[in-house]
Amino acid sequence: MSSRLDIYTLQLFVTVAETKNLTQAALVRNVAPSALSKRISDLEANLQTRLFHRLRRGVEPTPAGLALYHHAQQILGSVERAEIDLADYTRGIRGHVTLLANISSIIQFLPRDLRLFRERHPDIQIALREAATPAVIRGVSEGSADLGICIASMVPHKLSVHPYNADRMVLVVPPGHPLLDYDAVTMEEALDFDFVGLHSEQVWTNYLVAASHSARKPLRMRIRVPSFDAMVSMVEAGHGISMAPIATIDRDRQLGRIVTIDIEDAWTRRVLDICHRETEMLSSAAKLLLEHLCSRAFNA
Repeated sequence: MSSRLDIYTLQLFVTVAETKNLTQAALVRNVAPSALSKRISDLEANLQTRLFHRLRRGVEPTPAGLALYHHAQQILGSVERAEIDLADYTRGIRGHVTLLANISSIIQFLPRDLRLFRERHPDIQIALREAATPAVIRGVSEGSADLGICIASMVPHKLSVHPYNADRMVLVVPPGHPLLDYDAVTMEEALDFDFVGLHSEQVWTNYLVAASHSARKPLRMRIRVPSFDAMVSMVEAGHGISMAPIATIDRDRQLGRIVTIDIEDAWTRRVLDICHRETEMLSSAAKLLLEHLCSRAFNA
């Protein structure tokens, strides 16, 4: 059994679990679909359990598949960190920190804060990765990231948290939209219009769904796109209105492609926390970065 539970097989398995499609996973991993399918079938045979339900339009992990997925993430994360750490020693780098952060903090706060940190600690390497809040929490909880920055209200009690900063969500509309007659609107008023949605931002969708239920109005999600940049293009073209952290669309606002309107609902003001596992589990480099980011809280 162990002879087939190698790193490459785990990488293939994780890609299939995340894409839920053998053909797409094969493209991502640059391997023939037939070879990938056989590798997964051999893995199931060696483990003596089914890892995926085969569906008409893809695959879905079984409970056993989900269990292996979580173990595989931790294993691959550890291997990646080991490779990075060993490579760093050869280059004279004395530490490595993996930081997961939502797009709002990456755009608004981290560029300056990380520049100051690197000036003080040039021998510490930082791997900064963008992730939505659920993925940040999962990465920190499972150990694939040392630190995370995400929406405070969603962080579970098992993680340690420190206040970092705050952002706010705004309504995004095309120039000339009827809502521009108002300085600020409620989400109940905004729900009278079609929305452009985001595939990858489940938290964003949850906000709108909750607002829809509270206002007892339907959420008219006419089109979904993969990124904030694509969302801006669709709003600009008149496909609907949307919502975003103000920093993510500020450049497009300044260029006149879209216009922002303040939202009166209190939940649009969001606190961002730094989260991590037990402090004693952090490396010296991670502790230094944590201390630095805490000292920079709310643009200190």
